[in-house]
Amino acid sequence: MDVSSNILTPYEGESYPHRRHQTNMATGTQNQNRIQSQGAGKSSKSTGGTSQRSRSNSPQRGTTQAERSARAKRAAATRQRNQAKRTGAQTRSQARSTARGARSTTHGAARTTRQRARAESTRLQAAVTEAQRPVLVSVGAALTARDGVVE
Repeated sequence: MDVSSNILTPYEGESYPHRRHQTNMATGTQNQNRIQSQGAGKSSKSTGGTSQRSRSNSPQRGTTQAERSARAKRAAATRQRNQAKRTGAQTRSQARSTARGARSTTHGAARTTRQRARAESTRLQAAVTEAQRPVLVSVGAALTARDGVVE
């Protein structure tokens, strides 16, 4: 089996996506060789007897440590704010639910009180009616007897 048949090759004008930053993946020796070959005519700074090459050709990171730290702090603050919003919303929801339950209990208690009062008044009326019956029967009998005597 031919090994080259398993290797994907780019079309003309394309590059391998994983080789986009191949200078970042070079070893220390390769970086030194590249700097020496590219920086042959470049300026070098002299500080206190030691020479340092200019790093203008070296690959730069996208962000500094301070920028990454600031981003991380902002992200943490955002997460904390979002958590506080969720907690506040949950607390308000629970408070609304508790208030609904209290209103329901109050309405139920008022309804029970009305029903009890109605039942007591009905019972009282029934008792009065029962108490009046013998009196009314005797009054009715007396009146009927008088009418019979008068005629």
